[in-house]
Amino acid sequence: AVRLDGTAQAPRATADIRAHVAEDDSLPIDSVVVHVAYADSRAQATINAHARTRSVLIGRVDGPMELSLSPFKAALLDEPVTGQLSIDSLYLPDISRIVPGARLTAGVLRTNLTLSGTAKQPRAVGTASLDGGAALIEALGVQLHDANASLQLATDRITIEKMEVRAGKDPEGRADLTGTVALADSGRVELHLRTASLPVMRLPETADLDVTSDLQLVGPYAKPTLSGRITVDRGVLRLPDMGRAGVVGVDDTAFVQLVDSLAPARIERASTPLERFSIGDVQVAMGPNVWIRSAEASVQLGGSISLEAAAPGPDVKEGQFALRGRLVTQRGNYRLNIGAFTRSFELEQGSVQFTGEPELNPRLDINAIYSREGSDDLTATSSGRMPKVRAHLGGTLERPVLKLSSADAKLTQAELMSYLVTGQTNAALGNAVDESVLTSELVASATGALAQRLAGGMFDVVNVRTPSKDVRGMPALWSVIMLCADRNASS
Repeated sequence: AVRLDGTAQAPRATADIRAHVAEDDSLPIDSVVVHVAYADSRAQATINAHARTRSVLIGRVDGPMELSLSPFKAALLDEPVTGQLSIDSLYLPDISRIVPGARLTAGVLRTNLTLSGTAKQPRAVGTASLDGGAALIEALGVQLHDANASLQLATDRITIEKMEVRAGKDPEGRADLTGTVALADSGRVELHLRTASLPVMRLPETADLDVTSDLQLVGPYAKPTLSGRITVDRGVLRLPDMGRAGVVGVDDTAFVQLVDSLAPARIERASTPLERFSIGDVQVAMGPNVWIRSAEASVQLGGSISLEAAAPGPDVKEGQFALRGRLVTQRGNYRLNIGAFTRSFELEQGSVQFTGEPELNPRLDINAIYSREGSDDLTATSSGRMPKVRAHLGGTLERPVLKLSSADAKLTQAELMSYLVTGQTNAALGNAVDESVLTSELVASATGALAQRLAGGMFDVVNVRTPSKDVRGMPALWSVIMLCADRNASS
């Protein structure tokens, strides 16, 4: 409804508008009521937005304005204005659809702003708060809860008095953010982020990471700089299962008939673009419980690497970050699955190299060795002794490649694999294997599989060895199983 009176040069007017918002899951508002009034060179406007039966947003503004109908003219005057804007108990799940990257599941947002200044240079001050927020970051698999915040709002800056969030269980991680953010190009940003055992990734096929960090984002509003330290308290990088298909040089037809093949699965990983700030000195250190794991591998990592901006490239977006540096392997094993047989290799040495690419796909250089009782590095064919077999895990985290070797350069990959399966360096592929040998190898395989199930649970690393000969005349099936385990430090 609109009402107009007065004169054409000095009109007086009022208007009342009520609108019902069409059903839209992205908006929590059902209806909007607006009242506008003009008289004596001043205009007043109020707005009230409702969600179901409660008021969500209330706004009011009163300011100078020149209005004429003949000739028509409408202009704001540079004189004092007053106003108020408040959001009362906005339920975050109601706006989840307009928040990218997160599914908001709980929380209440409240704001209260007071408007002052002039029409051409308005000022606003006020507060904002968040209580009991919760969200699922689906891209990272992380569930956040107990998010609470208290902010002071001004025309030229936002002051974060408190912003905290919790995530995970046993242990529960947390993050705290404080500082100021200028809202003008001439201002500065000074933010301080602390985390303690905070889950940052929970993706079963990619990684599972908890971090403790102390980071600062400081500098001019246009381009502040991130610096500080990140410690990975607990982490698992998932290595795709390889099976025999990952072994270089094994293409013998008879051998293919002897064992099954497991094809590696590719896992897509990509970093998240970081906008509007540069990366200074940020070190990422490995804590005491960081591993590369798969159905076959369990390797502990140590050392530190650096966080930096990704190098420019055709597939690199501006603002993407990358990791650079070398992590060293500390302990672990690799279990080679060969059809019904398994062989456990003990870690010798190795490294994981991050080369500054935006994908989480480091280069692998890991060596492990398999030996039986009586094995040595002498030539198997000349001395008759059983050789040690060395496995080199190369390639990348997404596409690992396994290569076998021994001191006898004449042994092919297939011959080495035959030795791993039968325990006989001169076994002909395709020929029948002695039943007692086969029984012994199946026992070794079964105990090796048991060890792999124990690893990563109660224990970090489990190595199982069975004697290559009968113990005191007993059959190999009943031989004493020697089991070595490193207890998980966190258990």
